[in-house]
Amino acid sequence: MAKRIDPLDMPAKQEDSVPSNVGASHDPVTRRIVMSAPGLDATTSSQPTDSAVWPEPRGESDIKSQENRAKYEQSIFGFSSSGDRRTLSHAHTSALAMSRRQESEGGGSQDDGGSFHSYNSTRDVRLFVKEMHGRYVRSSQIERVTDASRVWNSINETYMLPSDDTEWHRLNKQHLAHIIGLGGLYPCPEQVEAHLAPAEGEPKRILDVGCGTGSWAIEMAERFPHTLVTGVDLAPTPVDSAGFPSNLQIEIDDINFGLAHFHGQFDLVHMRCVMGGINDIDKALLDLQLCLKPGGIMIVIDGWLAFMSDVNTIARLRRLEGDEADATATSEDGSWLNRIYWEASQGNKLSGASLDRAQNVLSTGLWDQPHCDPASIVSGSYFIPIGPWARGTFPCRPSFLANTSPGNNISQTQQLQYGGLLMRQSLMSIHRAFHSILLRYGLTQDVLNTWSQETENELNTSRCKSWVRFHFNFARRRHDDSTSGSDPLLKMEARPRNQNSYPAFEMFYNKADAVAAEQRRMATWGKLPTAHVERAWLQSQAL
Repeated sequence: MAKRIDPLDMPAKQEDSVPSNVGASHDPVTRRIVMSAPGLDATTSSQPTDSAVWPEPRGESDIKSQENRAKYEQSIFGFSSSGDRRTLSHAHTSALAMSRRQESEGGGSQDDGGSFHSYNSTRDVRLFVKEMHGRYVRSSQIERVTDASRVWNSINETYMLPSDDTEWHRLNKQHLAHIIGLGGLYPCPEQVEAHLAPAEGEPKRILDVGCGTGSWAIEMAERFPHTLVTGVDLAPTPVDSAGFPSNLQIEIDDINFGLAHFHGQFDLVHMRCVMGGINDIDKALLDLQLCLKPGGIMIVIDGWLAFMSDVNTIARLRRLEGDEADATATSEDGSWLNRIYWEASQGNKLSGASLDRAQNVLSTGLWDQPHCDPASIVSGSYFIPIGPWARGTFPCRPSFLANTSPGNNISQTQQLQYGGLLMRQSLMSIHRAFHSILLRYGLTQDVLNTWSQETENELNTSRCKSWVRFHFNFARRRHDDSTSGSDPLLKMEARPRNQNSYPAFEMFYNKADAVAAEQRRMATWGKLPTAHVERAWLQSQAL
């Protein structure tokens, strides 16, 4: 496991310290927190909040649905972004969670104050979140940025993104962009739906690791009501008090401590966009595989470490004063967004995230994973434009678009433009959230304000027409020698895509093709500069 670097040795406040029952032990009984309650309406939980890209409610049911949107009581910890009174569920556990809790305690009864497994918003929220901007920022800097306070999880110092209203709105927009790019909630829908179909015996179970706002988990719980869905995240998920699917429960946990308490229990395990919080990707992937029953499905999706100028070429970073002359991955007209995103990823690595290893493993497929059946594996990418400028004509047309008609398919153009609007709105929010990790390792607020202003200008004008690349991996757990499984593993074979399918999409069915495609892309990047956040950190250590 990568060692985390602590830039300042500062005593933590009582409310900001990690609670003793979370992360202090590998014992799942003393560490897991379960949150299960009525709440989100799956049809609205992932709606973008910008009315420019989401139609106004057309009827009474739509208005009611809007009113039931996911909400979170920020006034619990002393502030509110909008002044309204909003509530997080006060329910302790569902019947399923309560049963499991009693079993773990040998069937003994417990008082209503809540066990280590239960979550109560009025009592526990301050244990799992903290309000700040720029963790480990010195007092002289704090005075300048108090108006930009954000809320963060208090369990995992590696994960660099906040946990508050602003971030939840961003995640919900990104969730919709994922659905557009992937063509649904998951790849390989025939296999997923066949495997999750109702069957005699115990119910099928789904695990969503890093569930965020709960959008994916909620939609899966409603699409497959005969299943039991468990979501896991570092911080409380925003929920209302009514409408939460009865077959869904949410737990607060850090998967870096292991998932042994889940081994062998799930028919499908899903993890999306959490690599920035994982210290050891190999350990995490092994844990996910072991959480599956034999024949179970694993789906892992994450973003790449830089943006693309076209679907085959990595975009140049903005050249900054001090960059090496031979840093060919930069240019004077390079992207500010790409630069701040890449700098944040370098800060994330300083904090312990295994991003380089994760990129190497996930961008070339799961063929080397010990419990994955090689014949079941597919690996691929989908590319979302940043802004509504894409119209089916690509600057460098990749082979996987050879059979599509550029610019002539209205459905594909609409998907590209809507996905682009959502992604631009998501990125317009995220770059200032990066300030926290960059301040932590020595960059100044004035520098970051300049970078963010340039980034916003770039996004508003679409000066750099770039793409976000998400790579996805699908695999099934091998059947053990002692089990044959009722659902035989089928060899994955290439299927033709519908002419109206999202066009910026690729899928590989063998390791050689996946590796070759990745190597071609990497060859377009050039030599990287020394990150300014790394320079600032080294200079601060030399003082």
